[in-house]
Amino acid sequence: MAAAKEYIDANWQEEFDAHAVAKAVNVSYSTMAHLFKQHEELTLQEYYNEVKIDHIKEKLADKSLTVAEAFSFCGADSQGAIAKTFKKLTGMTPTEYRNSLK
Repeated sequence: MAAAKEYIDANWQEEFDAHAVAKAVNVSYSTMAHLFKQHEELTLQEYYNEVKIDHIKEKLADKSLTVAEAFSFCGADSQGAIAKTFKKLTGMTPTEYRNSLK
């Protein structure tokens, strides 16, 4: 599981590909998905989302960047699915999150 997490941590700016994670750690996708969920209590996608959101939150703390620029630096679209995931995980929109940092 550590190798899978390391792979995701190193490739968080790329589009998520669970099969690439499994290949990187030299196991089948089904085995990787099952073991990761069992040990981490998250799916591979959920872990990737958490990592990506953490990086976006770091960029949102930089007030010299717009929300769109913060997302762009993280390889994401501020109007896309990851923005909805951001709200789901944090309970706030990116703008609300940024304003809460004051």
